[in-house]
Amino acid sequence: MKSKPSKIGHGKKNFDAVEMKNQIQAKLYEQTKNLDSQELIAFYRAKAKTGPFKKTG
Repeated sequence: MKSKPSKIGHGKKNFDAVEMKNQIQAKLYEQTKNLDSQELIAFYRAKAKTGPFKKTG
């Protein structure tokens, strides 16, 4: 299913959120497809500590 691009920033740039989600999901799958459950937990814990949504303070 193809979604319509949304206009972000008052029409300055087209943005397809569904396509971006699919690309991120595919990248994460490639990074984690061979991990066992403990490795997968460690992977996401490391991402949580270093990623853009890490806790500060």
